[in-house]
Amino acid sequence: MHKERIQWIDFARGLVVILMVLGHVMPSGNALKIMFIFHMPFFFVMAGYVLNTEKWSSNLRDFTKKLTIRLILPYFLAELIWYPIWFIFSHRLGFMTHLWGLSEADPFRAFITIFLGAINNNYEAAVKAPLLLGPMWFFPCLFLAEVVFLTLYKFFGHDFKKLSGAVLIAAILGLVLGKYYPLPMSLDISLAVQVFILAGILLRAREINLLACGISLLVMCIAFTFNPSIDMSFRMYYNPILFYSGGIAGTILIIKLSMICAGIRSKISDFIAYCGFQSVIIVAVHLPVVMVVYDVIAALTPYKTQKLLQSDWLVVIFTAGAAIIIPLIIAKKFGKKPIVKYFCN
Repeated sequence: MHKERIQWIDFARGLVVILMVLGHVMPSGNALKIMFIFHMPFFFVMAGYVLNTEKWSSNLRDFTKKLTIRLILPYFLAELIWYPIWFIFSHRLGFMTHLWGLSEADPFRAFITIFLGAINNNYEAAVKAPLLLGPMWFFPCLFLAEVVFLTLYKFFGHDFKKLSGAVLIAAILGLVLGKYYPLPMSLDISLAVQVFILAGILLRAREINLLACGISLLVMCIAFTFNPSIDMSFRMYYNPILFYSGGIAGTILIIKLSMICAGIRSKISDFIAYCGFQSVIIVAVHLPVVMVVYDVIAALTPYKTQKLLQSDWLVVIFTAGAAIIIPLIIAKKFGKKPIVKYFCN
């Protein structure tokens, strides 16, 4: 039973990681809007789903050490290794210039941003001081989110009403701060996602039946129709009720789908589960791979780099495939080597 449970959790993580990579290379549109409803909330819900609250709430020090190695260390390693590569090849030599204007970023501001995390709540400010490996914002955010939740659980876990109230207050505080005063290392987002972590804890004690899936699908449709496309890294939540309900509903559907698919063992399901198992290195490496692949495609084809995202679905699929496969190859070949081992399971 334990192995089966781990298999479907890895499958779910792998599926959402693959969608995340696709979301970073595909044209904007309805498919992207649907993914953004749940693809980041999913990870926070699942953090609650697998969190051993009884064990770690009384041992926060050891939990923090464990999480530092799993999340904070890869974050700083990835950003600090990528910075000189970006500075030389993109900022100075003009390669990899087509994604989000990263080559035009101020080197000093970009370096300082590594130690501040994703602190901008709009695209214009982010262009001036970007986090060069943007997807890595999630790592310190998840770290802080879990530490905050366990702290709340330590004081209020004995009383669910008090715990729920504390989570709600933290979430409201996070939403307000994110709109007006974004905090370093996405601490405001960590507060806002406390609702998702609590939802994950509640979900693990409940069976997801067809009725729950039907309701979740309906909620997803409502969130898609009435809430604009969200972007958590930029604090774009819009309607809070639709933001939370849509994220939880999408996660429920992913969980159910993963339970079914992981039970049907095949090479495809095993590959997706392996992507979940090696999700850290995929998140850390896929963006540089995308940049290099785009430069190669632009050099060998008539496509202009600025138009690659809108050019051809074959380009999108090929680029996403490379951005997934190459990190997995690195994990297989060099996963035990110094530094690389911190990104691999």
